[in-house]
Amino acid sequence: DKVSQNLHAELVLREVGRARRNVGSREAGLEELRGFLARAGIEEKEYELLDGSGLSRRNLVSAAAVTKLLAHMYGSKHREEWLSLLPVGGVDGTLEHRFQGTPEGRRIRAKTGTVAHVSALSGYAEGIAGEPLAFAILVNNYHAEDSEIRRIIDRISVLLVKGNR
Repeated sequence: DKVSQNLHAELVLREVGRARRNVGSREAGLEELRGFLARAGIEEKEYELLDGSGLSRRNLVSAAAVTKLLAHMYGSKHREEWLSLLPVGGVDGTLEHRFQGTPEGRRIRAKTGTVAHVSALSGYAEGIAGEPLAFAILVNNYHAEDSEIRRIIDRISVLLVKGNR
């Protein structure tokens, strides 16, 4: 997950369907995903998912649903494996070149999401004592340059780290 690979995400969805239902299809994977999200406390009205990659223009998700998922995963027995998948600001993955020269950036572990006129960053901002704050910043239908939107998202993320101290 550190380097975004949409094809891999789609294949993982289908593999989940195969492993759990003996059917390696998108539909089987989505059914398993819906069950998992329900167990995480996320209601179906908070999202609409049509693929595993997130590239469908018909995929919809609320920021509340994303933060519920983040909180669920942080509290799960898989926390360390989960956190290891998330890029670290200014260090690796899709955040390697973001937060450069900002010490607070290294206290951000998050996943990016980008398609035309949509930019997102969701993950954890770590406070000085190590306490996590799950966050999701989703921006869509904008007319600014992508780079400007990313700068704003990054500024908000750094403020979350500073405010989470």
